Order: sequence, then C-alpha cells, then structure tokens
Amino acid sequence: MKNFTSIVGTFALALFPLLPVTAQSVTEPQLAFPGAEGFGRYAVGGRYGEVYHVTNLNDSGEGSLRDAVSQPNRIVVFDVSGVIHAKSVIPFAKNLTIAAQTAPGNGIVIYGNRVSFSGADNIICRYLRVRYGYEESPGGYVDAAGVAFGSNMIFDHLSVTWGTDECFSINGDSKRPDDQPRNITIQNSIMGQGLWDHSCGGLMQTSDENGITLFRNLYIDNKTRNNKVKGLNQFVNNVIYNWGDGGAYIMGDTDAASLADIQNNYFIEGKSERYLVRYNGGTPENPVTQSFRPTVPFTRAKPAFVTYFAGNYFDNNRDGKLDGRLLTREDCNRYQPDSAIPEGGQQLTPTFLDGPSEKHPVIGAKMTAEEAYHWVVSNVGATLPVRDEVDAYMIDELTSLGTKGQIIDTEMSLPTRGPGEILRGVKLPDTDNDGIPDAWEEQNGLDKNDPTDAMKIAANGYANIENYINSIDAPMPFLACPSTMKATADHTTITLSWKDYSDEEEGYILEQRDAQGTFAEVAKLPVNTTSHTVSDLTSGVLCAFRLKAYNTTTESVYSDVLEVATKRLLVAPDQCIEPSPEIDAILSFNASKDITLSWKNETHPDNGVTTYKVYAGTEKNKLECISGAEAQEATSLTLKADPSKTYYWRVDALNVKNEVTTGTVWSFITQTLDAKEPVMYLSLDGTLKNFADVAGAKDAELVELEPTYVAGKNEQGLLLENVVTGSCISVPYYERMKFEGGSGTADPAASFSVSMWVKSDGSCPVDGKGFLFHKGTFKDSKGKARWCGAEIRNNELYFAVSQNGTKHEIKLVSGDAFKNIFNNEWHHLVFVRSHEEQALIAYCDGKLLGKRDSNRAYMNSEVGIVFGNVMEKLNEPFAGTLDELKLFRGTLIAEEVANLFETGNTAGIPTSINQELAINSELGIYPSPFFNHFYIVVPQEEVSVKICLYDASGRLALSREVKADNGTAYIGELNGLAGGIYVVSVETSTGVITKTALKK
Repeated sequence: MKNFTSIVGTFALALFPLLPVTAQSVTEPQLAFPGAEGFGRYAVGGRYGEVYHVTNLNDSGEGSLRDAVSQPNRIVVFDVSGVIHAKSVIPFAKNLTIAAQTAPGNGIVIYGNRVSFSGADNIICRYLRVRYGYEESPGGYVDAAGVAFGSNMIFDHLSVTWGTDECFSINGDSKRPDDQPRNITIQNSIMGQGLWDHSCGGLMQTSDENGITLFRNLYIDNKTRNNKVKGLNQFVNNVIYNWGDGGAYIMGDTDAASLADIQNNYFIEGKSERYLVRYNGGTPENPVTQSFRPTVPFTRAKPAFVTYFAGNYFDNNRDGKLDGRLLTREDCNRYQPDSAIPEGGQQLTPTFLDGPSEKHPVIGAKMTAEEAYHWVVSNVGATLPVRDEVDAYMIDELTSLGTKGQIIDTEMSLPTRGPGEILRGVKLPDTDNDGIPDAWEEQNGLDKNDPTDAMKIAANGYANIENYINSIDAPMPFLACPSTMKATADHTTITLSWKDYSDEEEGYILEQRDAQGTFAEVAKLPVNTTSHTVSDLTSGVLCAFRLKAYNTTTESVYSDVLEVATKRLLVAPDQCIEPSPEIDAILSFNASKDITLSWKNETHPDNGVTTYKVYAGTEKNKLECISGAEAQEATSLTLKADPSKTYYWRVDALNVKNEVTTGTVWSFITQTLDAKEPVMYLSLDGTLKNFADVAGAKDAELVELEPTYVAGKNEQGLLLENVVTGSCISVPYYERMKFEGGSGTADPAASFSVSMWVKSDGSCPVDGKGFLFHKGTFKDSKGKARWCGAEIRNNELYFAVSQNGTKHEIKLVSGDAFKNIFNNEWHHLVFVRSHEEQALIAYCDGKLLGKRDSNRAYMNSEVGIVFGNVMEKLNEPFAGTLDELKLFRGTLIAEEVANLFETGNTAGIPTSINQELAINSELGIYPSPFFNHFYIVVPQEEVSVKICLYDASGRLALSREVKADNGTAYIGELNGLAGGIYVVSVETSTGVITKTALKK
C-alpha cells in the first residue's frame, strides 16, 4: 500500500560515453549539463576534481553534506536520502557539482538554516531542496539561499522555500565591487512560501554588465519580490502564482541602469489569503485568515529600467481555468488593476526595446507562456528522485488556477507540519564505490571494479560520472521502509504501529535489541501489516525495535529505532523527598502566616496516580492530618504557622490500592523578625529632617533646588523638577553612614541597603542619564574610585559598585520592563550591597529585580549620600518624585524587603491595631518603629501639645506635655517603655488626633 507522491518512469541506463562530440561542443564551451541555459550555462562544477559520497544526514562531520561542500573540486553524490537538520548556515565552496538526484529514496532536504553560494564559483547544483523555516531556524530575517559574490553558477531543479527574508536572492555585496554576482542561472526551480511579514521570492540585483537568467521557474505564495530586479537580467518562461499586495515582478524601483529580457511568463492570481498561526492573534488551533488585494504583475518601474517585453500573460479571474490575457506595455505603469498610475501618484514607465538585447543569451528551450505553465506543472522543482509532499502541495495550489493559495507565516501551517515524510532508500550496488552504480557501468562499457573511471572525461566532454548523473530521469528503484513507528506499552506487552509506504513489499521483518545491544528478528509479518504486538516481555524494562520491508529481490533500509519501556508492576510508592521548607529551615516573621509546604515524589508514572496525606504539628509524636479526609494529588498545601515555634511534618504517599509509604518527619523553625533600624531616614513630609534614631544624624540639604512637596506615597514626597546639572538631595556624612570591611571578604560591616519610593517617567534632562542615589568618591586618598549607586542610563536601570577602579554593574531593566517601573506611578526600589553574600541585589515592589556576584564593596570613605544625582561630579540629575528615603546598615533579606514594601517597616508589623484607630493620616510619627525617642508631626500653629501613649490593653503607659517647634514635637528618654504597639493620642488646641506606633 502506498500513500505518497506517485513515481513515474524507470531508472535510465543511457549510453552517454558512446556519444560523439557534437558540433556545438566544438563551437562553444561545454554546457554544465544538457539543457543548461542562460548566463550560467557554462559552469564547470567539479568536473576535474574527485567524487565525494554523502553517507549520512548529520549536520557536520565526515560523510555529511556540510563536509562535502566545504572543499572545492568535488562531485557530490548521495548514498542516503532524508532531512538534514542544519544548525548553522551551510557555505558552499568553488568548483562543486551537487547531484542530489543520485539520492536513493525520496531525495534530500536541508531544513532549519540557510545555504550560502557566495564565492561558489563554477558551481552546478541540481535537485536539492532548501527549506529555511521558522520552527528550527535561529530566527530573524534570513534568505533561505543566496549569492552575494561569485560567478559562473547554475542552479537547476531546486526547491527553495520558507525564507524569512527572501527565498533565493542574488544581490551584490557592496564591499566587493570587483566580484559582483555574474553569469548565473536559476532554472526549473521553485522559490515559494516565503514566511512572516517579509514573504519574498528574491532580490535579483546586479549591474547592467553582470547577467542573471531566471528560466522556467515557479514563484508561488510570496507576498512580494517575485523578483525585484536590477541590472542585467533575463526572465523567461516563469510562472508566478498567488503573489501579494507587495508586488510580483518589481521593475528596478531605482534610477540605476537595468537591462532586462522579459518574455513568455505567466502571472496567475491565487486565492489571495494570508494564513496566520503565529502572528496577528493566530494560533495553530485557531488560525487567522486575512484577504488581501494583489498588485498587477509589473510594478515600480522607472525609465532607467530598459527591457524587451513580449509574450507575457495575466490570468486574474480565479475561475479555475487558464485563460489569461496578453499583457501590454501599458500594464507596466500601474500598481493595482484599476489604477492608471502606480503608488505615489507619479506615472513612470520602463524604457521598452523593440527586440531582445544582444547581451542576453538565446534560450534554446524557450516556449510560449502557456507551454511554460504546463511544463512547470509536470517538471519544476526537485522532481528527482520524486516530487516531495511540500512541492506537491504547491503544485496542487497552482493547478487550482485561482481557487487555492495561501501566504503563510510558518511551515507548521501546512498539512505536512514541516518538511513532510522523506522516505529513505537503499543505495544501488556500486562495487568500486566511484558513485556510478554497477548496472550503469556494465551497460556503458565501464569497469565496475575501477574507481578511477568515474572522473575520466568521455568523448562528449563530460566526466563519466556526469554522464551517469545526467542520464537519471526517474527515481532509482527502491523498497520504501516503514515509517512513523509508534508504540503503546503494558506491563508485559508492547503494541507497535507504523505507516506502510510501499506497494512492492512481500512482508516485514521486526527486530528487537537484546541485552548485548544486538538486534535479532522477533517476527516476520505479512504484506500490508501496519501493527504488531510483542508479548512475554519483562515489566519495567526498556525495549528497542526496528523494522524493514522485504521482497524476493531486495530489502528496504531499516526504520528509525524506537525505544519504549514496558510498564512496571504496581508497587508501593516511593518515599517523598525534597521538602520545602528545607529540613531545619528557620523562617522569620512576626504574625501568623500561611507557609507553603511542598515536596517531590519520583514514583514511576506506570504505577498509576500517587496521592498524599500530610500531617503536621508542633509535637513530633502528635502530628495531625491537615490535608483532609481524602488523599490529595497535589504536591503542596499551606499551613498556618505562628512565630517562635518548631513545626514537624511528614507526607505519606499512597498508590491506587491505598498502599501507604510513610514519609520521613521533617521540621522547620519559626522566629520573630526584629525590625532593622535605618541609619538615615528622610520622610520628606514637608521637611528635610533626618528622623533616624542614631547619634549624630544630620538633616538633608537641597542643592540647586527649590523645595516642592507634593502628594507622596506616604503623606508627602519631594518633587525634583526643573532640575539643573547640580540638583540633588544631599545628606552630609556622619559616623553611622560609614560602611567599611575587608575587600573580598564576607564582612557584614561593609553591607548596606537603600530603600526609596520613586514616581517618574524615567526621563533624565542631561543626556538621558540620572542617578537615583550615589554614595562614595571618584578619587580617594590613593586616587581610586570607591562608590556605589543606582543609575538610569538611556531608559535602562543599572546598579553598580566600584572599588579601586574596578566596576561591577548589573543592568536591571530595559525596554518594556523599564517602562513598567518608570510609568509615573509609585514604585518601591531597594538596592542592597551585600558583603556577606558577595553580591549586588535589587528589588522592585517587594520582588527580586536582579542580582549579580560582586566582591567590590570596600567603601572606606567618610562621605554622605546623594539622592537624585552623582556625588562630586553632580552631572547626572534625576527628575521625578521621591519619598521615604531610608539607608540601612547590613543586608535586607527578601522577606524584610517585602515587609518594607507592604507595611513600611522591615518587621512587617502593621502600623495600626485595627482600621478604626487610623483616624487621622496627617499625624506622622518618625522613626517607625521607634526606639528611645520619636518625632511627631503636629499642626504648624501649635506651640505645645499633650501626648499620651496607650498599650494594646488600653492602659495609659505615658503622658507628657511637650513643646512643638515648626510643626514637630519631640519625645525622648523612652528606654523604660516596653516594646509593643501603642496608640498615640495628641491633644491640640483644636482637638485630639490619634495614631498607632511600634516601639522596638
């Protein structure tokens, strides 16, 4: 049974060596092969070199196509067929003949990357398929095949598809003006199905002295450039089908000189649809179909485009019949069928010749446009050994004559879902391995035991192996191997299934690999069998199978080896492993919290569904089930935990028979999280006061800025607007701001963390650069830079530290991620220079933004800190609003950062006991939490206030009359006050204001 493209004809055994030297061979150079036409017809290829056999489908290495074409002077034949998955561009050397029609089976496909013929002088390349594609390619706009420089090349019966720039371009390299592409022919080939939004057939651009012939090709399903032509060009007997709204044949579109010969081509409109599964909202499950309006066949002409124009036809009625009209010169000055002039409103026409130019070679096989259409349908593309499924699909579209045709964005849009099935065949007997089968040598008077006769030049001027290659006009006979083998497994049986691509087999031989790695026959199966069950296997064992077809005269190659394991017998589940939290982990928080418990279990899937029961508690021997009465399939659940406890837990695993594997008892510890004390704290609530509860703290100063307080994240913030080069918020140095430690050591004394709320669009007025904060110097006593800072640089955010001239930097965000932070909304940023972790760490809105290793941290400079600019230089001002600026000693851990974001303090303790107590947001208490003193913001007009503190039980803990100065009252000497949450009551001349505060 066969369900593949039909094979027509028989393997030819022509008597080429016996042919006499013809008159043509005396009067002109040797043709590349009989039927070669155009500018590239005299390419020599590897005629005077050696034979190279492609013996495998590997991307590289001995016997690969890449290795075959890496050296010049070779005739390349193929002992295998199939798909070569190229991982990088395949460059072709000079003086090569690529004879892909010699492949047994269904031929050769290069898939996943491009090929380059640049510099491949004197190449003859025939019957090769090049499919760049989307799924396996590296991406970007890439030609599937191309020539940028070189001469004397002919490409015959190629199929070049799925380019993401052009399919096949010949476009000169401007850096090599003396080696522009020239004397090149592409004939009898397909350039089709360009992908993405840049679906193009090709650029054919040379000078008016360097010729390209495009003869009897099919351009199909390309949006535009079918082709875009400049220079000396011959375009004869081509068929162009289903182009798009970007143009079919583009006549130069330039003032550079062109000389073209455009004869007897057929332009046929297709269905004019885009079929999108990757773009514009399309998916493989729900493709998007878009209609478009194709252009007229010839567009974008200019007077510098000189051409002979005759015998070209246009069929645009999409009626399923070939009934086009003859195109005239007037058809070359339009863009759409109903427009008299091209896009842009200026009527431009090419310069027409009354006859062909003598610069163009005579095409001996030239035919009418209608004859060319029928020839293309039957013969175009890599038809030897056979036309594959992808090409057959395009020919089916073409022969619909307007009712089919789609411009696609990925090869996965096609029924083949990629290159399709390329069947493998067996190499014909070749005793001397010279590339010529024994049967051909015997029929043509050669010695099948003499490997040297292949490269000997015969009387007709071709090497003997060329005469063999040129004689191939039908696929080599082969028995197709079974393909697409699949398996379903049970405990002791495996059922195999496959596709039968042959109608000549008498049966199949199934082989299984034994423990020593040797394959042996396990079944001989009758004709047309497509499945078989192998029994009496051992459970839980990996098995390997391969299959081949046979008849009385030959065998197929083997199928790919299929490995499949039998199912294991039902056993008790494996014990659960890898608990989270880790064993004896210490978690820090100050209130009841949901802790996620998770684990892994590596029981084999063949064992069926594994379920779990989870037990937990604070006493190791009294664990209670917390997962419910029914066992769960999920490998995680939450446990509400309190601080200052040890928790024990285990997970029992159950199989479908409820057999239980008891888990190991794990544990973790919870502890309270102490609030870290900021050594600098600017609330920026209408004041530059430093509310840090440390000795010697100094208030901030504005440099070259007027104080502009606006609505902040917490009450008010400071707007940095109308900034100039030197604008900044500067906090002078004091002792607690000195961070120093041994370089390259984990000294916590050198660690610090900066916390800030930022609202900005990220634009910076001086060269797009601005510092959020900077601490350090660019020139210490030894002339070295020692600093740390966060910088916006051209819409990217960086965090860096520099020591002794060595700078460590991390790019935190750019592009859309930058815009998501600097979007004129409030965001919380924390920058951590951790000497313990030897790292730079940054957070945004409580989540990790970036981290990199760095041992650069030795500050040792008695300098303050600047916000909104860089110290000393003062040449990178930041514009935006800042609030709640805090500097901490030590490393803020992730949980502390999250607490700081959510509650304003590192301990995560709410600033109010309940919602009702947060009566008046105008009352500010700093620092929060407080230690031995705090400041309280009161109305500006007050000169004295009465302050009372009530503990959580409502008991009066403190009552004082204090003075108020410019809206601020100070309460000190609170050492004897117990730690905890207090309600602060402030009695003013106009009433009572209350708020809560935390005492550490």
